[in-house]
Amino acid sequence: MTYKEISKEFLDKANVTIGDTIKVTKEDISYEGILLDRSEDAKDAYIVIKLDSGYNVGVNIESATIELIEKGDQPKIGFEGDKIEK
Repeated sequence: MTYKEISKEFLDKANVTIGDTIKVTKEDISYEGILLDRSEDAKDAYIVIKLDSGYNVGVNIESATIELIEKGDQPKIGFEGDKIEK
């Protein structure tokens, strides 16, 4: 997982890992979706969620609460198709 410091601590306290379905609530708005990994150079205190609509949203976790909805598998990135002939 590339989450560091503040965001890693936030996720660890809720026992949440990449691939889990979560709900993050801030003040009067909440986001529900799958926790995604993020680039290593991204700012701390943000997490990335894939919404049901297919969009990805970055959420600042300051003053936020998190709820684990369902444990999931960490997504595998890569091509699993047929070999391409030259």
